[in-house]
Amino acid sequence: MGLFNRRATQAQLTDRRPNPEVVLSRTLRIATLILAALLVGLWGLEQATGPDLRRSRRQLAAEGLVRDGLGRLSAPHRDARGRPRHRVVVFLDASGDAQCLKTLRTGLASHKVFQLQKASSHGARRLRGRCTLRQPPPARGSSAIELKLRLSLDGHRITGRTSFDGRQRITGYLALIPPVVAVVAALATRRILLSMLLAIFCGALVMVAGSPSRLSAPVTTRLLWLPVDVLHALWWAARHFVVGPLLAQFKLQVMIFATSLVGMIAVITRAGGTQGLLSLVGRLRGRPHLARLSVWLMGLVLFFDDCANTLVVGSAARPITDAARVSREKLAYLVDSTAAPIAGVALISTWIGFEVGLFQTTSDSLGLGVSGFEIFWQALPMRFYCLLTLGFVLATILLRRDFGPMLRAEHRATRTGQVRPDSDVDGEHSETFLEHGGPPDGLDPAWTVAVVPIGTVLVGVLGGILVLGHQTPGVQLALSEGLYGLGSTSHLRDCFTQAAKEGLQGWAMLLSGLAGSAVAMFLARRRRKTLPTGSDAHDALAWGELGRTYVSGARAIGGAIGILICAWGIQAACDALGSSVTLTAALAGNVDPTLLPLLIFATSAAIAFATGTSWGTMGILIPTVLPLAYALGGRDNPVLLYLAAGAVLDGAIFGDHCSPISDTTVMSSLSSGCNHMDHIRTQLPYAVTVMLAAAGFGYLGHANDLPLWACYGLALAALMGVLWILGKNPDTP
Repeated sequence: MGLFNRRATQAQLTDRRPNPEVVLSRTLRIATLILAALLVGLWGLEQATGPDLRRSRRQLAAEGLVRDGLGRLSAPHRDARGRPRHRVVVFLDASGDAQCLKTLRTGLASHKVFQLQKASSHGARRLRGRCTLRQPPPARGSSAIELKLRLSLDGHRITGRTSFDGRQRITGYLALIPPVVAVVAALATRRILLSMLLAIFCGALVMVAGSPSRLSAPVTTRLLWLPVDVLHALWWAARHFVVGPLLAQFKLQVMIFATSLVGMIAVITRAGGTQGLLSLVGRLRGRPHLARLSVWLMGLVLFFDDCANTLVVGSAARPITDAARVSREKLAYLVDSTAAPIAGVALISTWIGFEVGLFQTTSDSLGLGVSGFEIFWQALPMRFYCLLTLGFVLATILLRRDFGPMLRAEHRATRTGQVRPDSDVDGEHSETFLEHGGPPDGLDPAWTVAVVPIGTVLVGVLGGILVLGHQTPGVQLALSEGLYGLGSTSHLRDCFTQAAKEGLQGWAMLLSGLAGSAVAMFLARRRRKTLPTGSDAHDALAWGELGRTYVSGARAIGGAIGILICAWGIQAACDALGSSVTLTAALAGNVDPTLLPLLIFATSAAIAFATGTSWGTMGILIPTVLPLAYALGGRDNPVLLYLAAGAVLDGAIFGDHCSPISDTTVMSSLSSGCNHMDHIRTQLPYAVTVMLAAAGFGYLGHANDLPLWACYGLALAALMGVLWILGKNPDTP
């Protein structure tokens, strides 16, 4: 009777679902009202800013263009490890914006490859530079600017002529339109894909209609051109913010890897592997805390890359947590809050190469005389958010305490067995292949069909990165010079570093996903030999049926892949509009040195939340805030410099955790089979709780001479207190 009532209730809910056209119309009206209010509010903020803030934006944009341009021109004069092979004497022939040219001369003065001299001489090469600044008249009421930098180095008989063309649009506070529209519209309508598409279009419209040339025109001309600008924005959004990022090599590899994993799981399920895995871990039934602990441990094992971590752990752990009645929201939180923190602090990972490279460049420009790895190592104990997050996740498991939306989700799973909420229609559709593509009658479960393909993916990703990294010119050069021995820790670490630098980890993931899929198909087909000919199980494991199962599984995550593509599109829109430059200029300034790490953490978190990328945030802020920390006291107090470094890295990861447009957050939802907005809604209170403890007792406390042991002791005590006071046992009916 209870089952009948439940089905009747679900049928009533289905009948009450609104017409898709009504939902679309309502969504567009709400989004339009939100956009209009945001435009008015952000325009008012823009008018209230002074000329100092606008100069700061221009300076940050110029520094970024100069850094990229000199890096491009000096690349032929560096060896495979990025070290200068020789000095190049240049004299500057430049014209254009005075502030940009000053930044260019400053960059050349401290450059490791180029040696600047004042006039032409024998053997000196001409470095041509042109800085162009376009901005509307002040009377137009807008501070939007576009800065262009063109550099070219006269040819050489070996390297030839090299050039660089870069531009940066800075649209002021309107640069925050894409992330704000995406977040607000998604919260208001719960239509994440439509909200993200709307945000991409708004970013393109600001890019087209907010250009300096368009803003310089009279108001009547701008109004007449508005319909054309709308059509142009649609084309711009499709071409530059969707198709452009989608064609990037690494993003294609990630999509193929995610799709192949889901197809592999579908084949494993069809061949009885999932059921065999569930029977193997049958002792976890009624013991959900052990299932959660296994997910946390799996996340620690896959420390070498966050993308591989989220996709593999979520897909592999889903049947285990489902059997133990752990909600999908909890699984997504465990996956997301373990992957990036462990990859960020691991001494061997694809992250460390990127981070150490940024630290090394900054160290060279400041003349610190220390390596980038030493800065990373010294800042490691001050990675308060990452380390506290890993500890907090473990504490929620061992203490069996949850609170807020997560507690309600866990109670739902424990009491009813529904690991997804009733409203998660997309999640139900995405797993049709698991519900209707199970093993046929007469096929016994076999855990090896699941464990062997998943193990192939794990070993393949780790081994692939090591092998591909070992083959890079940087590692081969280091081995030939005797910088380290074959198989040493330094060698393994450098393999990950160079693989990330060359973008090879994507190939390791792609090939491993395809290899795991092939192994799953082979094992499934092999089981056919043990079945009687003509039986349903025998026919279900034919090559054609297995292929259809694989394709149906891969197609099931089309919606999640669409969200991932939109997240990349919003990130591209933020880059084009200069969102990170706008936020950095607005939040930076002269502050008390004891407050600087806290401000840096907040700035980094805001940029990562708005742009959805932690690596992009690090790339913007490390060259910007580390010199500031060094000037404000880091010269005499290195702890301040290391605190600033840790605050940048951790703030980027925190903002990434909270952002609905973050690609890793989307991938965590995708692999865990969790509704994306449900994942954000349940994870946000936990991330904010850890952030407050890290900010108050960590970055603020240690900057005021509180010992590290006291910082962690007080932070852990506060977190345990929150769990004990607000939390309840999620496993009690």
